[in-house]
Amino acid sequence: MLRDGTIIGKKAIVIEGFTGTVTLEKENFSFAGQFSRLELTELGVLFTNAPVNGSVNYWSLSVSDVSLGELTLKNLTGTVSAKGADIHIDDGSVVLRNVQTSIYADATLALNGKAGSITLPNSDIVID
Repeated sequence: MLRDGTIIGKKAIVIEGFTGTVTLEKENFSFAGQFSRLELTELGVLFTNAPVNGSVNYWSLSVSDVSLGELTLKNLTGTVSAKGADIHIDDGSVVLRNVQTSIYADATLALNGKAGSITLPNSDIVID
């Protein structure tokens, strides 16, 4: 069983059942928490129910089918579109609760999915 070592090369890592904290800041993606399954499919390596943390600098990032209890976006400039309304935000925060989304990040950040509620704390706007 693999206990220690370094894997060098372009290998896919699949993490399922992650519970913890994820931070996207500029071009850095960091996470700390627990997973139910971590698999290096090309190498036939599988780990289950263990802590995981890491950090990676990226040029582009795609995370599919994510369920989150809460997602807070800070220092955001852009547009939030929900229920037929477009709300422009200039250096503000957005709190999304009960989120089911896909996340795409490169020069910009895009989320495509559903949220139980959207709150803009700086303007007291809540969309349920």
